[in-house]
Amino acid sequence: MAINALTETLRSFAEAASRLPSLRGGKSVNPSTVWRWTRRGVRARDGMLVRLESLKVGGTCCTSDEALLRFFRALSADGAPGCSTLPASTDRSARLPTQPQTET
Repeated sequence: MAINALTETLRSFAEAASRLPSLRGGKSVNPSTVWRWTRRGVRARDGMLVRLESLKVGGTCCTSDEALLRFFRALSADGAPGCSTLPASTDRSARLPTQPQTET
């Protein structure tokens, strides 16, 4: 899905990086990391390559808050332990397939 510049909140790579939580020993995310996510992507545990969506506004490379959310959800969709891909308000049991009943 492409970024819709009219409806999504655009952020420069520097601004997007500064809004992300600090990782790896309390170090903040560098804008070059955001650039690398758009160019090279990140390989998910299932082997699929996931790239962050971006676009150029004038001479500035941008992404959006919504694109970051889609990117992180795609990386989390592989079922990594401790990661929840469903919103807290969603009833997980409604999404799980039912198991066939066996008669005894």
